[in-house]
Amino acid sequence: MIYFIYNTLLYFISIIAAPYFLCKLVFYKKHRMGLSQRFGKLPQSLIDTAQSGKSVWIHAVSVGEVAAAMPFIEEFRKMFPKYRIFLSTVTATGNQFAKKIKNIDGLFFFPFDYLFAVKKVLEHISPNIFITFETEIWPNFLKSAQDMNIPCILINGRISPDSFKHYKKIKFFFKHILKNFSVFCMQTEQDKTRILELGAEKRKVRVTGNTKFDALVSKEENTDIKNKFIKIFCIEENDKVIIAGSTHKGEEKKVLDAFQYICQKASNVLLILAPRHPERFQEVTKLLKNKNISYILRSTLAKTKREKQQIIILDTIGELSKLYTIADVVFIGGSLVPTGGHNVIEPASLGKPVVFGPYMYNFTESAKLLLEGKGAIQIPDEAGLADCLLKLILNPEYAKQMGDTAKRIVSEKKGASKRNLEIISRFLNN
Repeated sequence: MIYFIYNTLLYFISIIAAPYFLCKLVFYKKHRMGLSQRFGKLPQSLIDTAQSGKSVWIHAVSVGEVAAAMPFIEEFRKMFPKYRIFLSTVTATGNQFAKKIKNIDGLFFFPFDYLFAVKKVLEHISPNIFITFETEIWPNFLKSAQDMNIPCILINGRISPDSFKHYKKIKFFFKHILKNFSVFCMQTEQDKTRILELGAEKRKVRVTGNTKFDALVSKEENTDIKNKFIKIFCIEENDKVIIAGSTHKGEEKKVLDAFQYICQKASNVLLILAPRHPERFQEVTKLLKNKNISYILRSTLAKTKREKQQIIILDTIGELSKLYTIADVVFIGGSLVPTGGHNVIEPASLGKPVVFGPYMYNFTESAKLLLEGKGAIQIPDEAGLADCLLKLILNPEYAKQMGDTAKRIVSEKKGASKRNLEIISRFLNN
């Protein structure tokens, strides 16, 4: 009965929303990407590869989840070299980012949750196990996988306060859906408590940590990456680099105001501004033009040399985590506006002092970890941002000490990928 109601609502909403999505398809190229795959039609070459042996299907929604999956995929390949690895994403940016991964045998877009689409793809891939990152729950897909005796594992499971509040309203529905999972590998004890309250069976829930802690780059590789970007960005020895990563609407103005204040107090300061969503690049450049601030786009630096511009707009995808290597200070976007913040682990793992605003509820545990260990600073507002960034810029020894502390904290939390694999190996070995 639960699935009948769900599918009735799904098709009803699809019909009502059809004109809206048709407009999206016409005017936005990214919505046309992989459309046939989303309806269950995979390339024949991918199907042939999938059906030629044992396989695992890993699902990661977008760039953040793909980044979290990368260290796990590497460990999985070492432990199970004979298994073919297939990776699916939902977003176009996630798909583009995932193309850089060498350890996979196939990449495609996750199907819409229509029964005909999910069954078709499951039959094509026929995985020995399905693994999804960070609480992706699709009722028809999970039920179909269960009917085909495919174990479904949730890794890096987390439930934000907002999501939890909404999920609780339909707890009776979630309890039925969650039965289709074989194991829940949650990031924290708080995430474990929330998934249990939503109806997950206690015997299936584990706390294994966050695989993003495992995505540490070696010191040698850091140096190579750092030198590459120093050259591309024309950074001088005395320059101080501030990176504002994954900023949202309403934040760029605050960051720019703070940066202009800093420039009055310190010299040789460079800001790399990285909007979270590619569709906002033009909006951010327009803001800079209106404020009469000189800037240059990252995408043009391959052909154009940066001269006096003190602001670089990162208008490329998948480079931010590597760019942190050249930062002297990092501000985490989504934290000065009520968005919930973003990944603090990436810059912290590279030994960078991290600053974020009051809204970090999507990353409560990692933010708390860094704050308690004095590897990060939380500021209350825009004025606090300017003062904090200036203090770190003018006190390099203090900034280095804070960054070193952050890196140590992250290093001590590594190992989630291996813990998850220990659990998964029980299903594959059986």
